[in-house]
Amino acid sequence: MNANILYSNNQIDYDKDLCEYIPGLYRLIDLCKDDYSKGFVDKTIVSIESLKKLCNNMVPLSFKSISDVNFTKLNSISFRLIGCYGNHTLIARLLLNKKIIRKKIYDLLIISQPSMDKSSLSPGIYLLLINPNLGLIIHWPEMGCYEANVYLQHKKNMVNLHRYLTKLTDHQLCFMSEEDLASFDWHLEYTNDDEQDDFKIRPGFKVNLPHKIKTEINNQMKNVSLYPIVVEYITHQSFIIRQLINTASHSYKITSPVSTTQFPIDLRNKLKDHYLHFDRHKMNIYELKLFVKYGLEMKDELFSPLRKALAAAKKRHEIKEHQEISAVIEDIEIMNQIAMMKLHSYYGHFDISLSKINISDANLNRIQTKYPEVESLIEEKVKINSKNWKSMKKRYNLACIIIGNIFEKTSKVKKNDDRNAKSMIETLYDMFADKETDLHKLMEKYTQQSILQNSASACDLINYNNLNNSNLNKAKQMTKNMLDAEFVQKLVNSELFEGHDDIKEKIKSAFFEEYHEWKKNIFPHEIRKILPKSLLIQQLEYKLEKEYEEEKQKIEKKEFERICDDLEYKYKNGSMRLSVLNVIESYNYFIINYEIEMIQPNQLQISIYELSLEKRILMDHICTSFHIDSQVYDFRKISQFDNKFLLILYNKKMLKIEIFFDNAQQLALNFKSHLIIKPFKILNTDENFIIAINEPKGLLAIYNTKEVKLDVFSFDDNRSRLYGRNANIQLSPWYNNNIPNIRYFLFIKNTEELCFVENNGRARIFNLVYLQFQPTMCNFPSNLMNVLSSSDGSYIMAITKEILQHKPDVDSIISTDIEKQHDYNSDIKEINRAYVYYHKNFSDLVRKVIDLPLNFKSSEFLQMSCVNSGQTHLISLDLQNGCLNSLLVKITPEKSYMRKKLNDLINVYKSMFEKYPINTCINPIQNCPLSLKIVLDISDDDNIEEYTEKFEKYISLMFKNLKDSTKKPASILKKFSTSVITFQECDVENANFQKKFLSEYQLGEWIIQLCYLIPIQIAVVRNNLFQSLKDGLSLNENYLSELKGGQHVDIMAKSISLGWYEGIFKHFGNKKVKVVSSMGEQSCGKSFMLNHLVGTSFDGSAMRCSAGIWMSLVNTKEYIYVVLYFEGLKSPKRKPQEDMLLTFFNTIVSDLILFKVNVIYRLALIKNQYTINENMSTIFQKFQDSVKLFESIPKMLQQTRLCIIIKDVPMRDKDGVSKEVQSILGKILAEKGENNFITRMYGGKVEILPWPIFNDIAWFESLSKIKTNLDKQESKYENAITFLQNTKTIMAKLEILDLNSLNKSLIL
Repeated sequence: MNANILYSNNQIDYDKDLCEYIPGLYRLIDLCKDDYSKGFVDKTIVSIESLKKLCNNMVPLSFKSISDVNFTKLNSISFRLIGCYGNHTLIARLLLNKKIIRKKIYDLLIISQPSMDKSSLSPGIYLLLINPNLGLIIHWPEMGCYEANVYLQHKKNMVNLHRYLTKLTDHQLCFMSEEDLASFDWHLEYTNDDEQDDFKIRPGFKVNLPHKIKTEINNQMKNVSLYPIVVEYITHQSFIIRQLINTASHSYKITSPVSTTQFPIDLRNKLKDHYLHFDRHKMNIYELKLFVKYGLEMKDELFSPLRKALAAAKKRHEIKEHQEISAVIEDIEIMNQIAMMKLHSYYGHFDISLSKINISDANLNRIQTKYPEVESLIEEKVKINSKNWKSMKKRYNLACIIIGNIFEKTSKVKKNDDRNAKSMIETLYDMFADKETDLHKLMEKYTQQSILQNSASACDLINYNNLNNSNLNKAKQMTKNMLDAEFVQKLVNSELFEGHDDIKEKIKSAFFEEYHEWKKNIFPHEIRKILPKSLLIQQLEYKLEKEYEEEKQKIEKKEFERICDDLEYKYKNGSMRLSVLNVIESYNYFIINYEIEMIQPNQLQISIYELSLEKRILMDHICTSFHIDSQVYDFRKISQFDNKFLLILYNKKMLKIEIFFDNAQQLALNFKSHLIIKPFKILNTDENFIIAINEPKGLLAIYNTKEVKLDVFSFDDNRSRLYGRNANIQLSPWYNNNIPNIRYFLFIKNTEELCFVENNGRARIFNLVYLQFQPTMCNFPSNLMNVLSSSDGSYIMAITKEILQHKPDVDSIISTDIEKQHDYNSDIKEINRAYVYYHKNFSDLVRKVIDLPLNFKSSEFLQMSCVNSGQTHLISLDLQNGCLNSLLVKITPEKSYMRKKLNDLINVYKSMFEKYPINTCINPIQNCPLSLKIVLDISDDDNIEEYTEKFEKYISLMFKNLKDSTKKPASILKKFSTSVITFQECDVENANFQKKFLSEYQLGEWIIQLCYLIPIQIAVVRNNLFQSLKDGLSLNENYLSELKGGQHVDIMAKSISLGWYEGIFKHFGNKKVKVVSSMGEQSCGKSFMLNHLVGTSFDGSAMRCSAGIWMSLVNTKEYIYVVLYFEGLKSPKRKPQEDMLLTFFNTIVSDLILFKVNVIYRLALIKNQYTINENMSTIFQKFQDSVKLFESIPKMLQQTRLCIIIKDVPMRDKDGVSKEVQSILGKILAEKGENNFITRMYGGKVEILPWPIFNDIAWFESLSKIKTNLDKQESKYENAITFLQNTKTIMAKLEILDLNSLNKSLIL
């Protein structure tokens, strides 16, 4: 499609979603915030409206609703598809070059960020139809998602979306710019074995700290528990000094809400050991009265002088007010007389009704002095401002001018006799009295009439017309310049009307009538405006009231001071001050704010020093200090995130972790200013915990050392909130149900892995993606003093303090192999050593041993950090000399945290295959080989063959490392093909290109495949109820208004909708169905196992946020496999009945249940017997509790096969553990008889499967045993339609807890 067809040349204002403006673009899969996670976790959804539009555009009326799609009709359309991902600017340029979009949309796309307040394209999977037979499947990325240190949620979204891209297309194009290529680390996939000789260490910087810091550090050396701490942060350098501040008194502001009866009691308690003080600036006399009356319970004599002084002031005020108001009224009367006097002087010769007013000089002078502007205001108001008067003046003046001109002209032609003059005067009056309002027309009328009457020439007529405009302007000016008094006098004395008194009287009468109207109605109102009696009195009263209030305040202030002094003298006993700030009365209680001086217990002062280093020189430092109450808080951890510090304290009184997150200045302000301090996050736990922080990934982990439990938290995008990512991970199964003595607990920086180090030096790495420990362990030296991760996570340093018999060279740094001997002198007895272990091949193999310099004595102060754009330094504080020292650590090739890497453009395949299956057991057809074509936008295309070779080598090594680390079956990766072309050569519309690199798909089948990818949530359990979800999105409540009689179950079942899957089941109506499900405890890898067995795309971490049942489908030649995922049982938030409802649904619906459990066992060597922990017995009891729900269920529904999968059992323990579990089951059979859960629920089809340890090749080989069980298992359902109807009926029955008649409602 051509953008010019869709768009005109007019400017277009685009809405926020650019998808609507790109022709042929359809959103397939969208990212949205999950409501259940409060917006912290992204989940993927199929975009219904966009897919509906696609279907109906391709085949009209094929999409009627989400559950009614005609896939058969859609299959009449076939097209070729290729996937596109990578550099979003190049993808946008491809669309621009193809004329699919215009330049403005291109400009918006290249800065596209949904969080910005601009038009953008949201991240997701899109279909772009270039023509009806060709489409691009575009993974439009979140900005920066391919960078090495991207926010964790973006990384997960990237992997999931790439999974969908590779399931929707067999061939993908990866777009890379020249800058992307320059940021690609070709050595990233090489193992550390190839690099072990390239580990180098040499002196770093030595920064002498200011004298003040040295003094503070040395003062703390006496108290070992308060040693300084180098703040954990990989790109900035900061440290803190802790100091114990002795007991002192401090003032606190407190608020006491008390009732009338509680007030005096509360006050007496507060006055113990305190003297009373009143805050004169914040309290007032009214609040003091309340305090004295209700708090001190004193009589009213204290306020008697105040009342007398106020009464006297009030009397003086009233007398003065009466006198001054009377004077104002008299003044107004005189000013009215002045107005009438002015009126007489102006119009007395015109209006004989006006009489002369006499005002005494004394009164006149007084008014002029007291109100200096009033006379000029009156003179202004005496002017006649009537609109009609002004119009009459202008008409009269105009008539006089016109008649004068006519008279002058005609007098030259005719004899100027009396008859001619009379005619002119009559014409003047006619013109003045004429009803014509348009003066131009009026002038034209009388000018033409006069010329015709006097036989003037046409030339005269033209001359008269030319004079009209001038005459009108002259009349306007005369009217404006001539005062009304002058005009009236001129009119009365005019000689123009001599001999024509009747006409003069008519004109005078007209003017007098208008004047009289003005004098009667307008003039009095105008005078009242400038002489408003009420306003003047009101202003006077306001002035007097203000004077009275000021006097009152002076009296009250004086008396307030006196009363406060008296009370403070009376209550002067006490060593500390109780200051009353204010008193608020509210209904039947009071709120009193005090500032109370109290003896403060020992405080812990924390001083944060933020250093600014440039080229190893201390350029500047900022010190921020604040106190925390050591009786309330224990200091636990501090770390830095950019310019903010993450401070973790343990509240010993509340038994909570309180996390504070802000810059140092705001932290100090928070602790200094508020008695009640508001933390960033509060977590409930006991005091038995240690903390690990991973700033690059925004992760925080808390390990409970007593409960052997792990909780992981993650920051959101802008680090404004901290949410739970992994909760209640039980680690005791990996420690044989013992409580390990974990001494060090840390993140491998820049990864999602945690390192647990025990007291004896044994170290294990726990992966947060798989929720598993790595199978390999490492034994650090037992005399550990510290364990650190490098900034980029490439290696781990174990720091020890060791006794030596020989002295090293004091100024040297010695780096040796472990076998190398040293020739030391005997004076030095101990030295700090660093043992280096590479993370990638974590094992007992020590790669390097470093003898640290003698000024690196205190291993507690060591920290890894990046300085000067990526150099990795081991930093330590030299307490004795007050220095900050470092060692520069370098690995070649450099793996710096600061260096921007874009390897995930390719490594996304590795990340995807780590999380999701490479080969699937159930449906080998899914195992299609992938093809990747890397599209490079480079100026020099001569190196394409070289880049092809380099990428092939890199990808080959990447997949080898993948197979070595995961032990997954990966035969299909041998067929993975890689090629490289330039951006200029990339022509997807070329027929040969399409034939070679684009697969052909039927639209209907392809949309079905799309729908398979996204599991939907079909039900939740809440408040002991089973609740169905409509279309996987909302609670199914529409049926409530439709219930009728006994048909309510049928109505409910029909109202339940399984979204996309409804239409798919109808499309494959006669196909057989098998249902396999996964159930079990939290965080035991249920979704991972399902995905690798069946080929689904369950994302356990995303689904963990909303408990319930999730469904996905896999279509094979013979069966539709319905795959159910159940959120973990034994959740502390879930009630026993809710677990029973889930178990019942699973058992009735499924053909095969995979029940995964963490079982802890021990081998008793003496008796050669295995002992299973109580966890297994508890699980079996839960099954037994569910038996009562099956009493009325027909036996043919009780044919589900249950596979109990015992997690992480080594091969040597397999038989022993299996026998012990069977022994427990045997006891249940003996105790419960025929009513045991094995018989009643599963018809005896229960199998115990001890499962190999994760990352063992046997783990994946064992999946074939489950496939065998599934193949043997007969399906409960004749076809897909039967499954759909039965499942919805069961869901409806469970909603109303009606299970008795279930057999009557199902198709058996």
